[in-house]
Amino acid sequence: MFSLFLDLIQTGSVMLLPVLLITAIRGQFERRRVLRDALLGAVFATVGLVVMAGGVELVPGIRTDPRAAVVTLSGLFGGPISLIITSAALAGFRLAQGGMGAVPGAIYIFGTGAATLALWLWVHRGGRRRITNRHVRLAAAVASVTPVVVLLFVSKASWSVFLMSNALSMPTNFLVVMLVGALLVRDREREIAILHRSEKQAQINAIAKNAPAVFFQLVQDASGLPRFTYLSAAAERILGRPPETMMGEGRTLFTLFPELDQADLRARLADPDAEANWPLDLAYAHPDGPRWLRLDAGGRRDVHDALVWDGTIIDITAQREADQMKDDFVSVVSHELRTPLTSIRGALGLALNSKDPPLPGPVENMLRIANRNAERLVDLVNEILDSQKIQAGQMELVLETGPIRPVVEAAITAVSEFAPGKRIAVHFEDEAPQAAALIDDTRLALVFENLLSNALKFAPPDSRVTVTSRVVGSEIRISVADAGPGIPADFHEHVFDRFRQAQSAHNRSTGGTGLGLSIARSLVEAMSGRIWFDTVEGAGTTFHVALPCAAAPPAADDAPLRTPRGATEGWVPHLLYVEDDDSLQQIIRSRIDSTVRISAARTLEEAEAVFRRECVDVLLLDLDLPDGMATNFLNRIPARIPVIVFSAFEVDAEATTRRARVMTKSRVPEGEVVAAVLAAIESVRPGRARAVA
Repeated sequence: MFSLFLDLIQTGSVMLLPVLLITAIRGQFERRRVLRDALLGAVFATVGLVVMAGGVELVPGIRTDPRAAVVTLSGLFGGPISLIITSAALAGFRLAQGGMGAVPGAIYIFGTGAATLALWLWVHRGGRRRITNRHVRLAAAVASVTPVVVLLFVSKASWSVFLMSNALSMPTNFLVVMLVGALLVRDREREIAILHRSEKQAQINAIAKNAPAVFFQLVQDASGLPRFTYLSAAAERILGRPPETMMGEGRTLFTLFPELDQADLRARLADPDAEANWPLDLAYAHPDGPRWLRLDAGGRRDVHDALVWDGTIIDITAQREADQMKDDFVSVVSHELRTPLTSIRGALGLALNSKDPPLPGPVENMLRIANRNAERLVDLVNEILDSQKIQAGQMELVLETGPIRPVVEAAITAVSEFAPGKRIAVHFEDEAPQAAALIDDTRLALVFENLLSNALKFAPPDSRVTVTSRVVGSEIRISVADAGPGIPADFHEHVFDRFRQAQSAHNRSTGGTGLGLSIARSLVEAMSGRIWFDTVEGAGTTFHVALPCAAAPPAADDAPLRTPRGATEGWVPHLLYVEDDDSLQQIIRSRIDSTVRISAARTLEEAEAVFRRECVDVLLLDLDLPDGMATNFLNRIPARIPVIVFSAFEVDAEATTRRARVMTKSRVPEGEVVAAVLAAIESVRPGRARAVA
């Protein structure tokens, strides 16, 4: 009997052969369903005839084969039309074979077909079309059980033959349906996935083709040159050249631009921070005439550690032309205003200084109002023209090494009468009286005047504006703080833009051009400095200017290293803890004295932001962070700052030659980490000399 079962399994294996043919028919005739189902019925019928022809004859006239599996699979995967064709063909063939079991055999074929049709209707209820392995299991049950039930009523064979026949056919039908059905389900799911992926790719291609930008990818080749590995179809519309041409042999990104702009591009790509996002405006020789393009890309390392840039190219020619027209118009108007304004201001000055005869009080008051507004107009024109010079690269600075304190004091004096009615005190806290930098003192004074006038403008009456000066590392940092309304979060990125002001009833009442901060940033950067701000809505804003020190200010006690904060009195140590585990952050924070100010950072980007805006005294650092390993970041920390590395990684000696302590998580208790932090804080306490390794 076992050999007979193996013969049936071998016969049923014929069902595996048409799987690919069935898949091809479904894919080719997906939209012509009647023809598709008819063809599937023909395929299943042919397979069924082969299966029945190779069936096992137990006794004369009684045959056993997995025909029920063929009928069930035909109905489940081919639908009613396929089921009818297959059932009719197999039933007719069984009748043609003749014998005692011919009629019962034909009857159970139709019975199995009826049960399969009921299953098909249940599977596709409510418009569902997807067949799953669960449905295959149900179909296998139908194929193995239905013939037994039907033959129980119509078979004329003896019980021994009946039992032997069904003992062979039931597992055979079940296994054939399970095996072939699983293959067809998997093949159908793969087909659906391919169709879905093709549709998504078509959507992406259509979006890329019609987008107002060219999407590109650059890869640095073996010679170090950036070559396009992808250009969207929009390249032909925006760049005037087919993507295939621009990705051809020997073509690089540099071939698109003139030599002058190639230099800027080469410098940007060679920058150590090239992996950061870098927008760049470049001239472009379009086949239809000169154009301006803006490249905006971000770098990354691929799996082979090659540098890859992904980004966009947009045509900004119209924007550049509009900006130029606006700048030309503003420049002409501003220059034309200078002469009459000079005359008006001069006439008002003469009238106010004239004592013979003395002016009546009301008249003098009106003249002073007019004079003050004339001065405001002069300042406005000067700001516009300064901005135009900076934009055109025509602003000339005379840089000389000079002290910072007199420049700040001159700016404070210049704005002392800016808002007399508000009774705002300007307080200067100078912790670096001897600090010097390479500056243009006139232009730097203009920077501080802009920052101070802004602070006075937005500070509430009877409040205080505080100016602080201190050395932070190798920089002299000057900060201007007010207690005003702060800067709205949605305006942060526009603070230093030209002609931009946060829209509020308060700033509309205070006036201004929206150019002061833009000019301040340009001037500070021209002196190799940085400018940024901290703000809390409703609590005030602090602008910071940092300039490289030209000479280190001497320490009052002649110690080998002077702490940037000055005197011990009032000093609050600042610990930066860089750790992405919030629980560990809380544990360490809870065990450190409240007199220590602790800043938390979860990523390298957040840590760098803290360093840019604040003075850090001690750094507690985890090496493995969400945005990368902190090894390079560790080596960029100024030598004056003690660093405690507390990480799950073992750190080699080379990376820790000048670190205060290196501790490994799980090996060192948190109490020891806290003790190391406190010891490091004591080592940098003002007035305490310490060696620098």
